[in-house]
Amino acid sequence: DTHIIECQFPFLGKLPTIIGHESLGRVVKKGSKVRAFKEGDVVTRPGATGYAEFSATWGGHAEFGIAKDTRAMKE
Repeated sequence: DTHIIECQFPFLGKLPTIIGHESLGRVVKKGSKVRAFKEGDVVTRPGATGYAEFSATWGGHAEFGIAKDTRAMKE
């Protein structure tokens, strides 16, 4: 992405940061409480927020991300 190459992020969170806060990918491993997804499913990770140790910065460029099973969490 040209913004990253030119170091012109629309916003930059505190460091360390995840480069990618909205992304799409496939489930490669799931937690023991996950019921709505199976390995190979396509999922979206609409936001990577709520972590004290790091922030999330513009783009969807992270190699790995966490997708929450909100359906199981609500149940």
